[in-house]
Amino acid sequence: AELELFLPESYEQYLDLENPSDFAINENYIAIADGRGDDNSVLFIYDFKQKTYKTLENAGNAPKSLCFYEDENGTDYLYYVVSSNNNVYCVDLSEESYTQTLIDGFFCYSMIILGDTVFSARSQGVATIYSSNIDSIADTQQIGSSYPNCNNPTFAIYDDSVYLAANRQIYVYNNGSFLEQGDRTENTIGSFAVFGSNPLSFYYTSDGETLYDQHGIVDETTDTFSKVIYFNNSIYLLNTLEDPNNPASNDYCSIKCIQNGLFTDYEIGKY
Repeated sequence: AELELFLPESYEQYLDLENPSDFAINENYIAIADGRGDDNSVLFIYDFKQKTYKTLENAGNAPKSLCFYEDENGTDYLYYVVSSNNNVYCVDLSEESYTQTLIDGFFCYSMIILGDTVFSARSQGVATIYSSNIDSIADTQQIGSSYPNCNNPTFAIYDDSVYLAANRQIYVYNNGSFLEQGDRTENTIGSFAVFGSNPLSFYYTSDGETLYDQHGIVDETTDTFSKVIYFNNSIYLLNTLEDPNNPASNDYCSIKCIQNGLFTDYEIGKY
């Protein structure tokens, strides 16, 4: 029998990831934060129009909460949080050469942007949620009460609604408050993606490894999923499986895709 050489379908799918911490996707860009040692990371940003990756070096320690924003002039920006100090940076994606700008006076554990509204969370054992306008991002207003014993508040967007996960409960933002949605999950939610609202349907990771949906374990392979997001009727997952023959190397790191409940052939990684 002849051997078949498996190749990525497009340039965007070939990327040698070493220690990715987060990623984001929208209609124009893919952004991936990848650790490169010395507590520092590089941002790989793929432009769908240009069909090429550009990089931003020295992006900080394990960037997280990557999220895009488009202003009224059509200029795209990438926001992210640095894990080591919760500082927030912004990258103007219209620039020929990318640079990051520190957002003065604003810090958070996690964040997400819907329209011109920034939702952010701070947590030191008790999670507190805030909102602000992106033009005055540091002028935050607390939303509701705090969430006790919550060290990992995280957000998701589905159908123009913002969702919050705190411990084992998912909430949806409605008229100035976050309201409980669905039953508590079996495990603490680390990252989640909503793909249906009636009834509430979602995937989540708990321990940076196992993938669940609202019914239980979805994937029992050796893949370890640390981040899950929803975009354009698909679920994208950050797979951080280490090479079993070389635990010090993350040669198996990739971004995978689920459509209609099944993994597809789409994958961003080293081929």
